[in-house]
Amino acid sequence: MSKKQRKNLMDMEPSPTTPDPVVQSIAAPEAGAHLRGRRAKRNRAWEKANPVLRCWVPVHVRERAKEVQAAIKGLAENLSKDEGFFTTTGEVARVFLEFSWADIERGRLILTPQPNPKGRKMRLDWEEVGEGWRKAKRAPRSKGTRPGKGSMWLGYRMTPDNVRLWQERVQQLAQQHDLTPGEVLVRLLSHGLAAYESGRLVFRKAPVVTRWQISGRISRKNGW
Repeated sequence: MSKKQRKNLMDMEPSPTTPDPVVQSIAAPEAGAHLRGRRAKRNRAWEKANPVLRCWVPVHVRERAKEVQAAIKGLAENLSKDEGFFTTTGEVARVFLEFSWADIERGRLILTPQPNPKGRKMRLDWEEVGEGWRKAKRAPRSKGTRPGKGSMWLGYRMTPDNVRLWQERVQQLAQQHDLTPGEVLVRLLSHGLAAYESGRLVFRKAPVVTRWQISGRISRKNGW
C-alpha cells in the first residue's frame, strides 16, 4: 500500500479525540433515558407537618359522605373567595368536628346505631336535642368532587396534634357505639354541616402566628 493510500485510509477513520456523530446520536438517547430514570428526592416535610385524618367509609354512608365532602370543599372555596380570607377544607372539617363533639358533651347529639338491612353491620343514625336555631341556609357545593367507584376514604389534612386528637375521639366513639370509624367521622361532619346550614354554627376569623384559621361559635339568636 502506497503512502498516499495509507493517508487516505487514515483520513476516513474517526479521530480518537473527535466524537463520532453517529456514535453520539446512538448513545445520547441511552444517556438521557438513564437521567430520566432518576427521581428527585421528595421533600416530605410539609406532609409530616400536615398529616391526614383519614377513615374508610362504609358503603351505606357513602352518599352522605360525598355530600358532606362536596359541601366542605365548597365552603372552604366560598370563605376564601367571598369572605376575604384563605382557609382549607381541613380547617372547615376541624370546626365541624369540634362543634359536634361539644354537642355530644352537652347531650344535644346522640349517636344511635341501627341495624343495616343489607348486612350485619350497624348503620349510624342521630338525634339532636334542642330547637330555636336561625333560618336555614344551604352550604355551597363544589363541582367535580365525586370520588370514583370502589373503595372510598374520607380524609382531611390537619396539624399533627389535631389528627392524633380526632383519631382517638373517633375511635372512642366507634367502640362505644359499635360503629366503624368512617361512620362516626361522617356523622360528626354531617352534624356540623347541618348546624351551619341551620344557623346554629357561624364561622369567624381567628388570627394565628403564621396564617389565619377559622373557628366556630354557636349563634345565640332565638335562645341559643
